[in-house]
Amino acid sequence: LLLEYQCLLEQANVHDGAIYACSWSTNDEFLLTSSADGTVKLLRIPSRESLSDGKIECVHSWNVSDVQLENLHEGITADAAAVPNKIPAGGIQLSCAFCNGQPVSVGVNGQITILPLPPGVLGGGTTTKEIILSGHQTAITSFATDTQLSTLYTGDIDGIICRWDVTSGKASRVVRPDGDSNTLYGKVQGGAITALGYAPTSGTLLSIGWDDKLRICSPDAGRMVAHREIKLESQPNAMSISRKDVGIIVTVDGLIVVTGGELVSKLIPISYGALSVCVSPTSNIACVGGDDNKIHVYSVKTDGSDGTLEEIEVLDGHLRHVHCLQFSLDGSVLASADTKDICVWDSANNFVPIVKKNMWCFHQQRITSMAWSPNGKLLASCGMDDNIFLWNIDKKMKRVNYPFAHQGGCTKIVFLDNDKIMTAGNDGCVCQWNVKKDIMTKFK
Repeated sequence: LLLEYQCLLEQANVHDGAIYACSWSTNDEFLLTSSADGTVKLLRIPSRESLSDGKIECVHSWNVSDVQLENLHEGITADAAAVPNKIPAGGIQLSCAFCNGQPVSVGVNGQITILPLPPGVLGGGTTTKEIILSGHQTAITSFATDTQLSTLYTGDIDGIICRWDVTSGKASRVVRPDGDSNTLYGKVQGGAITALGYAPTSGTLLSIGWDDKLRICSPDAGRMVAHREIKLESQPNAMSISRKDVGIIVTVDGLIVVTGGELVSKLIPISYGALSVCVSPTSNIACVGGDDNKIHVYSVKTDGSDGTLEEIEVLDGHLRHVHCLQFSLDGSVLASADTKDICVWDSANNFVPIVKKNMWCFHQQRITSMAWSPNGKLLASCGMDDNIFLWNIDKKMKRVNYPFAHQGGCTKIVFLDNDKIMTAGNDGCVCQWNVKKDIMTKFK
């Protein structure tokens, strides 16, 4: 079947760049277009009867890239001025549509912009401000929460950090004023983010990544801003910060002690490859998991401006590399994990084993994250096998399993309270789970 189409109306130079998408309004009177010039336009199309002598009218134009640039740096003074008459990197508008009658645009930077309709058009005029929705386009590699568990920070392999309001689910991107001010990507690190840590005493967020830098983010004008950076001696792979702002950074060549967002030690060499770390929330004890299948227990000393580590014990309970460690909120127990087994240790009693290998052993791939419930009864674990498990320290033979939680692997998990958990994964999604019913049913 051969169909022939006739061009009934043509108009040039509607946009200053390539048009990537268009969408009709439900009454077929308006056409929404999005372009490489960073704008979205609302066009009135003549009726079919008047097409021959009609003309396309631009009813309204939104400069979405400029709106996003102003929003990204609102209240923040960038070190470099934006380049005039130039589309910001990431400002290209790839797609557009009418959603429940409201114009919506999607940029190449992954941000969604809900556009206000002009007065008198399709019932518009009730709102005048654009709404920008942020999130991740790539795998989420790390996250951290504040002490009230009301704010969640997530980092991805593109170097972007999002700040989420746990209650509303809204996100904004952490700003780096010393970077390129003519970009809409909002990258905090120059490479993949390997770990985030929240320091409650100072209220700062610490970030490490493949650019071998530690970035210190602090509140500024209602935003979280990456004001400072510290060059590290070696590539960092993991980090843990305690409630007292004492932390350990794990690098490929050793360990670094950090306090209050400042390095208080040089690179401390070790005889094994460190893969994971967790600092006790209530003491000066830090545990490091290694490629030697052992857990190395250190005493952390931060007297004055010098930080030192003294190895006081080595725990031997795994047959594989120790990829994950997590203390309970009161520091009384420690969970450790490899690619299959989860072990639990009584850290308040000389690290006596509570759960040994081959008991909690149902993950099929590397266990990436664990979290204890506030009451210390439940342990949640997630891994690259897409699975989430809930374990009960009092009912060791029972478990709850949530398969296919995140496509490509679940990377991070945290308890919001005793009944809710939040997870992130390689699918770029952040999910909140209510597990109250399953806990009551399985562990009663």
